[in-house]
Amino acid sequence: MRAFVFTDAKLERHAGRFVWLSMNTEETSAGPFLEKYPVDSWPSFFIIDPKGEKVALKWPGSATVPQLERLLDDGERALKGAAKGPDAQLAAEDQAFAQGKYEEAARLGAQLAAKAPKDWPGRGRAVEVWILSLYELKQWETCATTALQERDKLPRSPPYVDAVALGLACADELPKEAPARAGMIASLEQTATELVTKRDVAIAADDYSGLFGSLVDLRDERGDAEGARAMAEAWAKYLEGEAAKATTPEGRAVFDPHRMTAYLKLKQPEKALAMLQESEKALPDDFNPPARMAATLKELGKYPEALAAADRALGLARGPRRLRIYSTRAGIQQKQGDLKGAKKTVDDALAFAGTLPKVQQYDGPINALKKLREEVAAAEKPKEASAAPPPRAPAPAPKK
Repeated sequence: MRAFVFTDAKLERHAGRFVWLSMNTEETSAGPFLEKYPVDSWPSFFIIDPKGEKVALKWPGSATVPQLERLLDDGERALKGAAKGPDAQLAAEDQAFAQGKYEEAARLGAQLAAKAPKDWPGRGRAVEVWILSLYELKQWETCATTALQERDKLPRSPPYVDAVALGLACADELPKEAPARAGMIASLEQTATELVTKRDVAIAADDYSGLFGSLVDLRDERGDAEGARAMAEAWAKYLEGEAAKATTPEGRAVFDPHRMTAYLKLKQPEKALAMLQESEKALPDDFNPPARMAATLKELGKYPEALAAADRALGLARGPRRLRIYSTRAGIQQKQGDLKGAKKTVDDALAFAGTLPKVQQYDGPINALKKLREEVAAAEKPKEASAAPPPRAPAPAPKK
């Protein structure tokens, strides 16, 4: 967003329209804000009423310039209470979603999609929020079914792509034995494949990249190694093209994490390494390049270099992101056979986690660290058993 959207001259006319705030959720000083306005995906956008400090609109994810302008318009209407008809209902749906009232948001979205005029410009956003609410509720089958139904009613636009992507994610969450799962995935996967092939809808590059990643994973899941490789090659080629368009190191580095994933899927870690070395040189204060480099060097089996990269990243990173770097570091030590070192790294990480504001103690990385500690402890046990002296033979019974 910083590299490709906020710099767009079209947004200059909105400069005095809101009071703008950028919050770095890795900083511990963000704790009070996060307590009031939880964030579980990055980036997330909030439009907040200054009077009661309630959220009028929340959008989880990136956006193009036209999408962002639509969000600003919808948020302003919701704040001023000037909306009427379907726009007023969309404002109510937005507020319900922003406040975590996902059942209410889903109900309002379903009503809007059914009753609003077909040519109403807000219909796509109403459908997006509806499906997002079903995703948050973990109503996987309803979510996927809704996405399939709405896919054929929406024009080829960002909401169309979001419906396909969310529906595919929901279908994939269904139990593998669920009767409807295979058919839903097949239909949505076909649409997603067409989207990444044509790329004729104006959406952010990372949204296309996310679709590529999902398609690679689905092919891997069903054992289609050849199909997964072909899709990963197309993914890497697309990202390389997008990165080449960037005019700054920051813009090019935007694509590093997805490119790294694509290269590792292709078993080409050396390509990821060259890319990350370039980014670290250009962005010496950014912890991301060395953190990703540590994971890549681990794949290459270059463990001392991987540890050095992890330590450089830890020296730059702050907040909860450090936990993932600690996890990578411990994993490298585990590969080296340094179980004592891995255990200390995990213990240091969990001790650091305890110093974070409660709202920044994310379950995902902390649970991953605890699981890693259990693995290390289990790996240590056989060595302890083999090092123990053999048991003594029982003393003979005394003679009578």
